[in-house]
Amino acid sequence: MNVYRVRFAPWIPFVDPILGEDNKFHLGGVAKDVYEGMKVFMDFNYDAVPQSDNIYGAKVNGTWNGMIGSMVENETDISGPYFIDEDRSLAVEFSDPVAFSQLTIVSGLISSNRDPFLILAVFSMPVK
Repeated sequence: MNVYRVRFAPWIPFVDPILGEDNKFHLGGVAKDVYEGMKVFMDFNYDAVPQSDNIYGAKVNGTWNGMIGSMVENETDISGPYFIDEDRSLAVEFSDPVAFSQLTIVSGLISSNRDPFLILAVFSMPVK
């Protein structure tokens, strides 16, 4: 089983870092729920590491910093969430955004449409 490298920064409620007993921040919030669900249904495991400077990613003097930089440098497989802008969409592969915003995660694992306005509807399933 592959262990995917996940990088995160706070973005409540999607990413809600939890201070553990080891005095380090650990992944919490909706993102953790999604990744834990993926473990149940897929050949998926992950190691989540907080972005130490909480920088999401900007291009500075032609070089990406923050979580986008860690993706570009192949230090991270999945990171986010982010708002998609043109520069970011040219640097990394985004997953499809959710219906209520352009908020999305970045993944080097899947190909995606680079159209930043592609919207997926959120749906619910009845559970018996």
